[in-house]
Amino acid sequence: MGAGRRSLAGCRVLVARAPSRATAWIDALAARGAEGVAREIFTLESMVGEARAQRSIDRIDRWDWILLTSQSGLRFFDQGLRSRSLRLDELPARFGVVGPQTAKLLEERGRAPDAIAEPPNGLGLASVLASEVAAGDSILIVTPEQSRQGLAERLAELGADVHPVPFYRNRPAAGLASVATELSARRFDAAVFGSPSSFSHLFAACGDAATRSFDPIALVAIGATTAESIREHGYDVAAVAAEPTPEGIAEAVDAALSR
Repeated sequence: MGAGRRSLAGCRVLVARAPSRATAWIDALAARGAEGVAREIFTLESMVGEARAQRSIDRIDRWDWILLTSQSGLRFFDQGLRSRSLRLDELPARFGVVGPQTAKLLEERGRAPDAIAEPPNGLGLASVLASEVAAGDSILIVTPEQSRQGLAERLAELGADVHPVPFYRNRPAAGLASVATELSARRFDAAVFGSPSSFSHLFAACGDAATRSFDPIALVAIGATTAESIREHGYDVAAVAAEPTPEGIAEAVDAALSR
């Protein structure tokens, strides 16, 4: 995009993300002339105190690898460690992460990742680990309560002892019905989704009006996993971000609305 070109001027984009986490996305869209409107779709609830999470921390020295599939998973896992006076940077396990932002957050907490997914999704991490994981390695995957099993299945095929453990769950946000109303009123040209659950929760909130709400707008996904979820609900994905960054999101919206 040439300097000063505002390719999305006049476009209104739903950013399906809590306002506190959407600033960089909205700024990147604004640089192209779009009005980004952040709406909270779900809230996160800790599962750190539940039995499976507690057992995984009780046995922290057994893990050869700890895999973090999101920034939220890292935050809740670290919360569980701190409740036992443990530190990320002191653990003997090797760490694998999905996405550059999760890698950055891990580094900020004193630990460099040993493996970073390429491409930035679960199967990308499995591919990177294929030459690193040995048969019999014990692997903890920090997950949300509802998660796809592709990563765990691929690692199990390598002979690893794989344990996906939920550290958090997500719930529909309190104001989700009003977001569904905005969609049905056709107040957006495009909508950006940063996770499968952001789409599935909004889809459920739309109910019988889902087709009327989603068909007129361009649906944009942060990555392949989110795009797959949108398609599984029966909708086309107008564009997928080449990288899960604010500029990558803005470029994908630009591509979607330039069709």
